[in-house]
Amino acid sequence: MDWSRTKAYGAGLNGLYINLKGREKAGAVAAGQEYDALLDQLEKALLAMKDPRNNRSPVSLVLRPRRDFKGPEKDKGPDILVGYSHGYRCSWESPLGEFPKNIFVDNHSAWSGDHCMDYRQVPGILVANRRITNPAPTLEDLTVSL
Repeated sequence: MDWSRTKAYGAGLNGLYINLKGREKAGAVAAGQEYDALLDQLEKALLAMKDPRNNRSPVSLVLRPRRDFKGPEKDKGPDILVGYSHGYRCSWESPLGEFPKNIFVDNHSAWSGDHCMDYRQVPGILVANRRITNPAPTLEDLTVSL
């Protein structure tokens, strides 16, 4: 891999990192306008992607932690978090640093859970010992009791 020409790379199950000058050893993208434009381009491309077999969108959510999250640690993670649609995820090889031949591959293994889906598509429960008045409760509603 030629890092001097690499603008972005994936690491983990759903994290994309910009090869940022000053942060990465061989950074290729300048902070500021170039960085922001590349994030915009990647976000649009991910959301526009279609599975040629069924015309479904494999990606239903793109989060940019520096834009979408709050708190002092938001700069320590990926530049983009990919939220995959139901039935999609990155390949098994990708988190290990491999580059699979095809973008879309069928999963023939048992699928009992995942860590890279669009969180809005994952059903969950909230157990509480008091009445919840918020029609769409989140973890922020628990902070007083933790």
